[in-house]
Amino acid sequence: MSTKVPEATFSQARDLSRWTHLRYGLGRTLLLWFLVLSVMSLVASGIIISAIVLQNGRQTAVERLSAIASLKQSEINAWTANRQQELALITITPDIRSKLLYVLSTEAQDARVIAAQEQLKEYVSIITSEGGSFGELFLLDSSGKVLLSSDPSQVGASHAGQAYFVKGQEGPYLHPPHYSLYTAAPSMVVAQPVQDNSGHVWGILVGRLSLDQIASFMREDSGLGHTGETYLVNAAGLLLTPPRFEGESEKGRRAQELRTEGVERGLALSMPDSEEQAGWSVYTNQQGRQVLGVYHWLPNIQVLLLAEQEVGEILALPRAILATGLVILLVVAVVAVSAALLVSGHITRPLVGLTVAANLIASGDLSHEVPHIERQDEIGALAWSFSQMRQQLHDLITSLERQVIERTRQWQEANNKLQRRANQLETITLVGQAITSILDVDELLLEVVNLICARFKFYHAGIFLIDPSGEWAVLRQSTGEAGQRMLSRKHRLAVGSQSIVGWVTANRQPRIALDVGSDAVHFKNPDLPDTRSEMALPLVVGGRLLGALDVQSVEEAAFDEEDMATLSLMADQVAVALDNARKFSQETAILEATSPLYRASRGIALATSLDDVLRSVVNHSAGPHVARCALNLYSDAVGGQELGWIEVAAVWDNAHDTAHPTGTRLPVKASSLWAHLQREPAEPLVVDDLLANGIDERIDHETHRMLTEKLRIRAVLMLPMVAARRPTGLLLVASRQPHAWTDTELRTFRSLSDHVAIAVENIRLLEEAKAHATREQIIRQITEQMRRAVDMETILKTTVANLGRAMGVPRVYVRLGTEAALRLSSSHEPASLRNGPASLWDRLDHGSSPVGGINHKRQP
Repeated sequence: MSTKVPEATFSQARDLSRWTHLRYGLGRTLLLWFLVLSVMSLVASGIIISAIVLQNGRQTAVERLSAIASLKQSEINAWTANRQQELALITITPDIRSKLLYVLSTEAQDARVIAAQEQLKEYVSIITSEGGSFGELFLLDSSGKVLLSSDPSQVGASHAGQAYFVKGQEGPYLHPPHYSLYTAAPSMVVAQPVQDNSGHVWGILVGRLSLDQIASFMREDSGLGHTGETYLVNAAGLLLTPPRFEGESEKGRRAQELRTEGVERGLALSMPDSEEQAGWSVYTNQQGRQVLGVYHWLPNIQVLLLAEQEVGEILALPRAILATGLVILLVVAVVAVSAALLVSGHITRPLVGLTVAANLIASGDLSHEVPHIERQDEIGALAWSFSQMRQQLHDLITSLERQVIERTRQWQEANNKLQRRANQLETITLVGQAITSILDVDELLLEVVNLICARFKFYHAGIFLIDPSGEWAVLRQSTGEAGQRMLSRKHRLAVGSQSIVGWVTANRQPRIALDVGSDAVHFKNPDLPDTRSEMALPLVVGGRLLGALDVQSVEEAAFDEEDMATLSLMADQVAVALDNARKFSQETAILEATSPLYRASRGIALATSLDDVLRSVVNHSAGPHVARCALNLYSDAVGGQELGWIEVAAVWDNAHDTAHPTGTRLPVKASSLWAHLQREPAEPLVVDDLLANGIDERIDHETHRMLTEKLRIRAVLMLPMVAARRPTGLLLVASRQPHAWTDTELRTFRSLSDHVAIAVENIRLLEEAKAHATREQIIRQITEQMRRAVDMETILKTTVANLGRAMGVPRVYVRLGTEAALRLSSSHEPASLRNGPASLWDRLDHGSSPVGGINHKRQP
């Protein structure tokens, strides 16, 4: 086969088959086995190398820290031994020793003793001067008393109970480091006995050592790197030397307790049963960092020496080595994968390329070029045959696809139109269902614009209504935030103005602006900047223009004539529903304005007196058959009346009958109608004819006679008034002719009785508040005038005058004197006073009145 194929076809075939051979059996098998063996070897090598490097790094760090700790331990031991030797040298120096023994053995304070003491003080001052090892030197006698010291304030103090005094008598003694209460810092004490030639101990020379020199060489890095440090902790866990990284402002000697894992393990070495004096572990230090720590217990001074370094710094070098090894392994892995890809591809790529091409063609991918058609062997011939077959199939299928695409496009356009029309018709149905059940204008318009935007996917929808003047189309309802802004500023457009809505309301015809930028009458609204096309439809019913429906879209040419026809149908429905809602609102307003119960309730709510309350009931609810209405209120029992009274508080009578005027009080007896209604406040008394046969058993004979004879009533309604679940009185509605009370009348007066009860309770509370305020004002005035009075006479005159004026009585007087004098003067009172209330003075004697209580008890 020698047919010439373009070079581009060869390149495309080679690119396509370069990696696809890995997806099939032979190439994939070769590559997978080669990769598995290589990766397993590399992973095993990496794990072994990582373990060795990390283990060696940790071991090296432990050995280095142990060497540093041993070096520090040697320095500390040498320093303490030198300090003990210095103190011993002082006690064996002949001249100093003789003066020490002379001061210790001589009790009398003569000139020689004083001279020896002065010489010793000068020597001690020189030794303890700045830069020396000793912070303080002092001499104790055999009783533990300080005879001389570098600190004069310590002379005379007793140290008899201290360990260095007790142990120092036996020989040289080194007291472990501790926090001194005297220096408020960590320190050590060395003691050396002062002996004569015979070995008798006359006293003890004590030196207090500052740990500053120990702290200085403990803070030296000595190969500790950037994060390493060494420090000392005593047996109580208190830090003796400041950390290496402590700030300059924090280098004071403070008793800081450390309880890290390293400190706990190191202190365990001091136990008697411990066989080791050193150890190491990884733990979290006081600053919360992971460290590797080595700890040595120093038995000669009873302290714990710790050398620590952060794990991150220790493992930095091993990690770097490990990272380098991993990079090398990764490079080796990449080289191995590349070699595997090259070998497997060289073996299987031609066969796999043809297989892939055949599978793609068989699956319908005729755009795939057949590879290896340039070869001059059997594979090339097979590839060329495949290529010719692919081209023929491609031409045939391309022709069929063009036909199918055209048919599909036509079908989709028709289907989209049908679906859009169905959606529009469904929206019209939903709008029709919504507007038939909504009678509130605002609720109706809001439902319509929301349905239009939701169903038609419009950018904005709004409804404009013509104002009463007919000159403006006012936006009544709109969608979105832009619509709310326009509603809040009462957006309106003039009828006939340069806008789509203005044109539609002036011409009463729909209008579409397919491109608002080129439409001459479009109004550019800043609240709707994305509008590209707009359509408005008039709302007309019965030849009357109600407004316009405006819809806008962000797409150009979003509307057509079919949309206009569909939305016009919906606009007609909205117009009819809007007209019905307006008529319903008007009828509701008329009904409410003419409703007797509504007017009566409003009058009762606005009433400020009981007469106004009753007048509202009579004027708005009483029919021509009602001859008498009265408000009767219950009052509490006084004296011997157990069930209280019922009082006529307000009355209206068309015949101006004076029987039972306002203020009339009738006792409530147990068997009376008033008591019965008070016990059962929910059940009114309804009588169509009081003189008919079969008198209601609830009406007692006395009440029946009063109603029929005194008031000349034939038909009566007595409705209990209840406020706060408590019966407060009765509303009486009566007729002087027999009358059959209808259910409407019963419901009306029963509802009014509830309103009346509330109004009566409000008026009562208002009157009580006014009375209380008046009483408080009078008391304040009387108190203020009495406070300004300067003598008893003025106080009494002021009190009498104000009480008489406030209480409205013609006479008020005050008597002062003893009880006997008051009794004697009472016998000379006028008969009108002495015989007034028969028990007045008796009550005064027994303290049953305020004045009597004052006279009887001699206290207010």
